[in-house]
Amino acid sequence: MSLRVRLSLLISGILLVMLASILYIATYHQSREAIQEQQLLLNTTAVTLREALTAPLITSSYAQTRIICQKVFSASHLSRLTLTDYRRHPLVKLATPPETTTVPHWFRQWLAILPPAATVTITAGGVDYGNLAIKSNTTTLYQRLWRLTMRMTLLVLAVYIILSLSVWRILGQGLRPLQRLRLAADHLAHGAYQAIDEKVAEEFKQPVHAFNHMGKEITRLISELEISAQAIESLSEGVLFLRRDLRIKYANPLAQRMAGNIPELPALIAQIITQHDEVRDGETLHIATETEGKDRIHYTLDILINGLFMRHDDEAYYVVVIRDITEERQRTAQLAWEAAHDTLTGALNRQEFTRLLNQHLESGQPGIVLSIDLDHFKRINDRYGHSVGDQFLKYLTLELYNMIVPGDRLAHFGGDEFLLLLKNRSLEEGRAEAERLLRHIPAIHFSHHGDTLHVTCSIGGIYFDHETQLSAEMLISHTDATLFEAKRRGRNRLALFAHAMPDIDRYRKDAEWMERISTAITHKAIVPVLQPILRLADDAISHYEALARLWLDNTLSDSGEFVPYAERFGLIGEIDIAMLEAVLEMLAHHPTWIISSNLSGYTLSNTTLKNHICDILEANATLTSRLILEITESTAIDEPNDAKRFIGRARQFGCHFALDDFGVGYSSLQTLTQLDVDYLKIDGSLLRSMHSENKELLYAVQGLADALQIPTVAEFVDTEEKLEQIRRVGINYAQGYLIGKPQPIEKWLSE
Repeated sequence: MSLRVRLSLLISGILLVMLASILYIATYHQSREAIQEQQLLLNTTAVTLREALTAPLITSSYAQTRIICQKVFSASHLSRLTLTDYRRHPLVKLATPPETTTVPHWFRQWLAILPPAATVTITAGGVDYGNLAIKSNTTTLYQRLWRLTMRMTLLVLAVYIILSLSVWRILGQGLRPLQRLRLAADHLAHGAYQAIDEKVAEEFKQPVHAFNHMGKEITRLISELEISAQAIESLSEGVLFLRRDLRIKYANPLAQRMAGNIPELPALIAQIITQHDEVRDGETLHIATETEGKDRIHYTLDILINGLFMRHDDEAYYVVVIRDITEERQRTAQLAWEAAHDTLTGALNRQEFTRLLNQHLESGQPGIVLSIDLDHFKRINDRYGHSVGDQFLKYLTLELYNMIVPGDRLAHFGGDEFLLLLKNRSLEEGRAEAERLLRHIPAIHFSHHGDTLHVTCSIGGIYFDHETQLSAEMLISHTDATLFEAKRRGRNRLALFAHAMPDIDRYRKDAEWMERISTAITHKAIVPVLQPILRLADDAISHYEALARLWLDNTLSDSGEFVPYAERFGLIGEIDIAMLEAVLEMLAHHPTWIISSNLSGYTLSNTTLKNHICDILEANATLTSRLILEITESTAIDEPNDAKRFIGRARQFGCHFALDDFGVGYSSLQTLTQLDVDYLKIDGSLLRSMHSENKELLYAVQGLADALQIPTVAEFVDTEEKLEQIRRVGINYAQGYLIGKPQPIEKWLSE
């Protein structure tokens, strides 16, 4: 609290006491004067009333006496009037009821006014005729005094406020130089010196002048110290000054933070100085050391100790500069780790695996390189998204690390392929290890939103020893070839060879096609072309069949080129899915078209693929009424019950079905009726040669279809002769080059 405020409060308090005393005295005197005035008035009223009552009392006119008393009582604001006769028997007794008043109780208690009273004896000729007693009403007196007190109080408050403001202003003007001096001192203490105007009263001039001079000197010294301090505190290293007894004299902020994170830092520096005599002899020591800080965090410090002492106050100091290089070392280690590891799974990358394999080959020690490929991993990516697929790969990698022997090397070569180096194993030991992986990898279950994800794997491997004449790169290439052999055997298989892969060129060609097909599936380069189907009843195009083509490197490959490889490597199911999705997309853009899509026997024998197809159909239920799914007769013969169940499930979404390549198999009438198909597609081999046996078989097939009321489609119709022949037989639809060659949908739209 400032001096001005304290003096103002003191003087205001004194003024308040004085004015309150004046108010008290004035109020007291006013009350006494009012009481005296009331008493005088009451006495006069008593005398006047006595004169008025004498005659009626002498004549005993008591009624008139009562009337006179009531008039006087009403007009004089009395609280009580009592009239008695000479025997003191009451003749008139009047009193007012208690009145309500706004005067506070405490005020009435403080004044404590006794009601004025008067008593007179009524006599005539020396004879006593009665006695009169009256008492004044104090309520009116209190109210008058209360109003008077309130007016005086307001006057006193106004005077108090005026005097207080005057005191505040006078003190402000008188103490202003001292206030400026105090504010300037506060600013100086916070490093913001401001000179004081020296045009002040005479008694303040000398202190103000002395203060201004002192402020200038202090500001100059502070500026010099700040320059020196900034030079030290702005360093990116911690700086310590140590006395000869190794106690810290000064530490810059960074050194303080270091000491907070590393409580043992002062003791560590003292130990280094103690252990190195050259520092105590005045030489410079540069050393890197590791230590442990709070929460068991490890730090790497670069410490420079200058033995050229700084002398101040006849005291010598060590100058210690500390640089925290922990993050630099960690970044270096992290970069080295990232250069050698796959960022997704944390396993080794191809470059580091190849380097370690070369080292092992140079040692002459035996071993086995296994190539592990996850079967149909793409389905997880397609169904759940690549983020879930990445999570699955991370989880699988952790499980693989738990399976392998410490010292063996695991690498992730991208996608769904891993390589494993088994060190110092025989061929049979490696085979047992690979078979154990074949059993355990399918047992790895990864949960995602209630679904359990798992995969099988194919493993190829090469055993090597000191006799193996292959480099690391060549050994990996041969291992890739063994992997394709494992896949060719049917997935979830092992192909293990010693020293090299026999007939590697053939396997490389297979690997190239497999790579092309996998790439095409991944990049949606499996594209449909449409071949029209003619309705012979009115020679109008009824619908189209979608046929798969592989578009890669600006080349369109026919299905006859890549489908055999896709079937061999188990990729035909993914092609079926890609074609189905493409057909549904075309149906969405062309609401009047009807298109058929083929499903392979591999797809119809795989429960996972069938479930995936049903999910796709359910998601596109508004389009499936214009979709025809084609299955081959051989597939229906091999698994009639499975085919029947699948057709039943798919029909729930509105699909239609066609039995393809009919007439070359041996399906029974019972099997055909159970399948509930909408079209029979007669195999084109029955039309290639129109000799009598084929004609008879063609008539037989059509007769069977007519009996079952199933429309027929003749394939490979490429001449007018064949078209006329199938018309005579009674076949309902025709498909072939004569009707139209397979073309992209854009060409059919333009035509």
